[in-house]
Amino acid sequence: MITVENASFTRGRRTILRDVSLSLGINELVAIVGPNGAGKTTLLHLLTGALEPSSGRVLFEGMPLHTWRKDHLATRRAVLSQSRNVSFPFTVYEILALSMPDRTNRRHLQSLSETALASVGLAGFGARVLQELSGGEQQRVHLARALMQLAATRSAAPQMLFLDEPVSGLDLQHQIQTMQLVRQMTGDAFGAIAVIHDLNLALSFADRVICISEGKVACDGPPATALTSELISRVFKVSTQSLPVPGGGRVLVPDMHPAKQSTTTDHPAKVIS
Repeated sequence: MITVENASFTRGRRTILRDVSLSLGINELVAIVGPNGAGKTTLLHLLTGALEPSSGRVLFEGMPLHTWRKDHLATRRAVLSQSRNVSFPFTVYEILALSMPDRTNRRHLQSLSETALASVGLAGFGARVLQELSGGEQQRVHLARALMQLAATRSAAPQMLFLDEPVSGLDLQHQIQTMQLVRQMTGDAFGAIAVIHDLNLALSFADRVICISEGKVACDGPPATALTSELISRVFKVSTQSLPVPGGGRVLVPDMHPAKQSTTTDHPAKVIS
């Protein structure tokens, strides 16, 4: 659905991304991870069309992303950005309505709003003023807005949801609920791509992990094999232990000091040095 071909992005004298090539489709939740300043959000902006690559190109269903009409693109993908400040005292319903096509009738808008709010654990919040909510509640309102945008235009055509740090500022319960919701949505006609800082959330919920380090793809593959101790030591400069958890899977536990040397025997799926 989305193809990135040798894309680089430069701002001023700094090259933020270098020769990134990826293929992203539906039926999977992809987690983009990496240290601060590695280029994660810049990559997401290239994928959504908020930025154009300085070189290379990004294709959406075989067509250059920048050639898509904005209204057509809005029916195929929704974006939850990292910056979500609202200065005016809008109600939650009014915020949600901003994502709707002008032709949406009032009854349909009400139904979509209630469904979206319930899905993020905010049933009954529609009449509340956004600024009166906690930061985490406001964040969930904006997630509901992105979900409404896709629900209002849903058809047989595949859709994608892009999320930039969707769980930052959320308590543990709502972090898990948010990731479960996005995970459940992925299917034959739906895919999701999320920038995530918590590697354990990526391990638990993602189908695929793309790690960005110094503007390049450091690994790309299933989280269980891509997020090795060696990779984490090299990219994040932290030693970790991988511990099994009941029911299968594993969690990463940091050693709480900078990594000196990794002795892992893990085998990554695809690691680019």
